[in-house]
Amino acid sequence: MTAGHLGLSNVTAVIDRNGVQSDDATEKIKRKEPLDRKWRSFGWQVLEIDGHNFAQIRHSFDLAESTTDRPTVIIARTVKGKGLSFLEGDANSHNVTLTEEDLEWALDELR
Repeated sequence: MTAGHLGLSNVTAVIDRNGVQSDDATEKIKRKEPLDRKWRSFGWQVLEIDGHNFAQIRHSFDLAESTTDRPTVIIARTVKGKGLSFLEGDANSHNVTLTEEDLEWALDELR
């Protein structure tokens, strides 16, 4: 609230919005949407991106840096465990400990 009120253009926040927390979907625990409108209501520039897209990530930081009248929040829509078939989108992946076998499986999938 204060950063928006004061127009602190040198402030950039990044939200990893994967929709999952350690025990369930975030919207089941505490509703957060419409997240973009909530940040805008406090005077922030809101940029929503695909948090797995490096070009969008870079571009959003460039936009934030060029904004001179208010802070910026980057809402990065992501998928928890992205790229790992045995973890992707699973709330249980939040606190998982990988075995050596899991690690090899993960590295094979990410290659």
